[in-house]
Amino acid sequence: SLCRKSGEVYPTINQLKIFPDLKKLLECNDSAFKSRVCNLLGNMCRHNEFFYEQIKSSGIVPTLLKCCYDNDKATRKFACFAIGNAAFLNNSLYESFRPIIPRMVELLKDSEDNTRANSAGALGNFVRCGDQLTDDLIKYKAHEALLQLAETQDSQQIQVIRVALFALGNFCNNPKIKIELEKIKFRSRIEALRSKYANDKQLLE
Repeated sequence: SLCRKSGEVYPTINQLKIFPDLKKLLECNDSAFKSRVCNLLGNMCRHNEFFYEQIKSSGIVPTLLKCCYDNDKATRKFACFAIGNAAFLNNSLYESFRPIIPRMVELLKDSEDNTRANSAGALGNFVRCGDQLTDDLIKYKAHEALLQLAETQDSQQIQVIRVALFALGNFCNNPKIKIELEKIKFRSRIEALRSKYANDKQLLE
């Protein structure tokens, strides 16, 4: 909760040297612990990149990635949240996140709305600060899966649609992915969404 509120607490949290303990908790069998650690890591990346290097050097990333496969829906949700935030401000962790791309695409069909939204946001962030993951995103058809996500949600899941479209906006800034989007009739399909949600100003934006 402290990290969620303000990045000003990051240096003080850092003095506690908690990464070894966080890694142990992520490796345990109790999903109640794992989900909370994932949530904490996401909030430790919420305001700035202060902890990015420690996340990379601490060895916690592989265990964090495993949480995306957890049977517990809260753990999956917050793992996607953490990964997305850790990819938002720079590309220093992109290479560490390369193995999770196919799973993130799968999670766009998760039963939980927030998990679908968080995985969509993470995929969008994988191109936000660099292009080194472009080929993998194309290989696993992340662009097509995001567009399908936006098309298949109903009006009760409008936030999921917004996140998917925002992620696609990031994809559109990548020349190679833009070519792939053209191949699946992206423009006409976006226009169909514009017509469908003509009364939602934020979604139209």
